Amino acid sequence: MNQLRNIVESDETELLKIAVRLPEALKTEREELDEEEWELILTAIDETVQKIKLYRTDEGKVLYDDFIFRI
Repeated sequence: MNQLRNIVESDETELLKIAVRLPEALKTEREELDEEEWELILTAIDETVQKIKLYRTDEGKVLYDDFIFRI
């Protein structure tokens, strides 16, 4: 990286452009999930959605009660 800095003379934008063009600079490896990991993710998503629904239902009840009180 220091060698690149010497070339571009403190221009951070140019440094980034050069670095991105380097082989494997942005290499990403995608790891496949096994069935057990996927089930854990789906379970967590389902639990989260249920908690959001409960929260929104409770919030709606509080708002309803407040409106009734004010009317």
